[in-house]
Amino acid sequence: MELTRLDAMQAAVYAEAINGDTGAIDTGLKIMNQRRLLNLVPDQKPPALNLSFGGGTDMPDAEQVGIRVEFIRPSPAPV
Repeated sequence: MELTRLDAMQAAVYAEAINGDTGAIDTGLKIMNQRRLLNLVPDQKPPALNLSFGGGTDMPDAEQVGIRVEFIRPSPAPV
């Protein structure tokens, strides 16, 4: 129900906001922030990155799709 109310409020100020009304822009941003505060926005998870190192799966490994994989050993600390 809260999401429906926020949608209605945002729709009421949207036209003015896209036409440059700074008060409407401010109100729209406050409504957007309220969605975040109430956790009413979808999760913004970054896309997954899967690398295979020849583990016998059907998926190609990183080097087969053009990703260069290089393991680097750290240099010993200077004495």
